[in-house]
Amino acid sequence: MLLVVVALMGALTLSVGAATAQPAASSTPPAAADVQPGPGNDGLVVGHGPRPSTEDILAKVRRVQPRTPTDKLCTGWWLHPVSNVNFQRGLGGTLAWAFKLTGAAQDQLGWLVDVSMPYAAVNDRAINPPYQSHVLWSWYNFHGSLNNYQLLGGGNGTIATGDKVTLLWAIEGVSGSWAYRYTTCQVPAPGSA
Repeated sequence: MLLVVVALMGALTLSVGAATAQPAASSTPPAAADVQPGPGNDGLVVGHGPRPSTEDILAKVRRVQPRTPTDKLCTGWWLHPVSNVNFQRGLGGTLAWAFKLTGAAQDQLGWLVDVSMPYAAVNDRAINPPYQSHVLWSWYNFHGSLNNYQLLGGGNGTIATGDKVTLLWAIEGVSGSWAYRYTTCQVPAPGSA
């Protein structure tokens, strides 16, 4: 069960202001009033109905992702109507994240969701996504990390300070609603939160 959405389905969208990266002071995201979606920090929740194919949403992300500036570091809270993502980079170099669906998204998606990552990239090159599908309750803290990676088509790498990382999450709810969320940001120095 994988779901994605296209930003052109305006009538059914959940909308709020725009998303910004903020320092993580706690495990609780800042107030929803600070939400500012925009380049590198986007997503959508829609109601029931036909959903676009994974290929269609990946085509949209692949068009946007190479043009997304990397001046925003993968640190702190990244707020959005779909989910709030908290990034931290450990002293050993691993980039970790916490992915928490917002209350509004939980209301639309229902109590049980399937969260997966159909696409990820480092420096605009697709990698084997570092997150496998998890079916859990919608208020769960979906978390993961990235350090060593495998390039699609062959080759391996390790993230480095300054690398551009794109992560795309896809969410399908027991209600029949679906959503997607992606971030593109620059890997900070080890020890950044």
